[in-house]
Amino acid sequence: MIDTLPGKLLGIDHGTKVIGVASSDTRRMLAFPLTRIIRTTREKDFAALKRIIQEQGVGAIVVGDPQTDPAFSGQSQAITARNWAARLVGQVTIPVYLWEETLTTSEAHDLVREHGLNNRARVDDIAAALILQSFLDAHRNGEPYPEAVPRARH
Repeated sequence: MIDTLPGKLLGIDHGTKVIGVASSDTRRMLAFPLTRIIRTTREKDFAALKRIIQEQGVGAIVVGDPQTDPAFSGQSQAITARNWAARLVGQVTIPVYLWEETLTTSEAHDLVREHGLNNRARVDDIAAALILQSFLDAHRNGEPYPEAVPRARH
């Protein structure tokens, strides 16, 4: 169970061009934008995430699941994110969770504009922080954590 795992939580906003990354504090109360990874190859993307996991002392990962986001046509982005999360599980030794992320990118865009940043550079890691904060808040409000993404059986 996630409560017994040591370390921070890592939030991920998976995109086709950029991976937004956020971290929780050690008490798992607050989420903070951390960085963004410009996608290159799967190997390099996972290597960058592994470095962050090590550096941040991460105990579990929360990947945004755009399951009902009306901004996407059909479920193609949700399927892509879920498939990517399943591949991530094979690359790390810590649990990976999917968490519903409806409209977090839109909300992140609004926050960037609201604070006068006027650039796309912070949207992805802010969206990751929003996903992770939602996950943290839901548990604090009594919602159980979802089941971890299962490891593939060989």
